[in-house]
Amino acid sequence: MVRACGSYPHGPGFKSLRRHQGRGGVAKRLRRRSAKSLFRGSNPRAASTSFLSEVFMYELIVRDEFSAAHFLRNYPGACERLHGHNWKVEVCVRAKELNDIGIAMDFKELKGLLKEVLDHLDHQDLNQHPAFSQQNPSSENIARYIFQQLASRLASSPVKLYKVTVCETERSCASYLEEASSL
Repeated sequence: MVRACGSYPHGPGFKSLRRHQGRGGVAKRLRRRSAKSLFRGSNPRAASTSFLSEVFMYELIVRDEFSAAHFLRNYPGACERLHGHNWKVEVCVRAKELNDIGIAMDFKELKGLLKEVLDHLDHQDLNQHPAFSQQNPSSENIARYIFQQLASRLASSPVKLYKVTVCETERSCASYLEEASSL
């Protein structure tokens, strides 16, 4: 097995990787081999054009944050007690085309829509919020709530909401996306 990333300098494929680096490198050969197998049996130029047009898409990502308290009902542990987080939120939208000035959507507009939604959560006890009266304000449910609120605001927009990720810490995040929202 050849490791092309080079992050495992002592693995079984390391000598093989070093041996081939002087002759164009493993990564170059793998790219060439992948391209050949992708277009086998057809004109590579024609195939590459149609291949790219089918999957080519733009993604825009904006990030914001809010601070709020919550507790998880019936949780067997410390999270059952009231505590707070500085939640980080990432929103990803997709577009198939750019407008006449070469953008999918103005970042300022997307950030404004996200801010509208987060203003209703900022510095609140999320358990008191109407959206979480019957369900726990977990990261998963908060991500879904933000997704649903943004989806309705973006309904007439040329972009489609793809995914919302909510992080309660640097190492603990939850994402929500809907099958129908992918392009």
